[in-house]
Amino acid sequence: TACLQKMSAKQKNARCPETLGPNGVAHIQLSVSNKHWKETKQFYRTWLNEFYGMRIVFDNDTTRDTTLYCVGCRTAVAIIPCDVRFENETFNQRRIGLHH
Repeated sequence: TACLQKMSAKQKNARCPETLGPNGVAHIQLSVSNKHWKETKQFYRTWLNEFYGMRIVFDNDTTRDTTLYCVGCRTAVAIIPCDVRFENETFNQRRIGLHH
């Protein structure tokens, strides 16, 4: 674009106002271990709500729909316990899935 062509060598890595950049993540869901669900949920509740200022939309601990769901920063985050059949597995960065 014209803006990019006008950049000096010093500005090569600077963001141009006419370019598009990330504008939040629509939503993301993290499946976490069942073994320490209460502690894990409290960690994410504190981290997302108090540290990042995200609003807690729902925090449900029923057997059918156990979910912590927060919205803010143009992003929604759901934290759920993993399926029982995977509760003894550990994270592997080289497996299929999301890595941050």
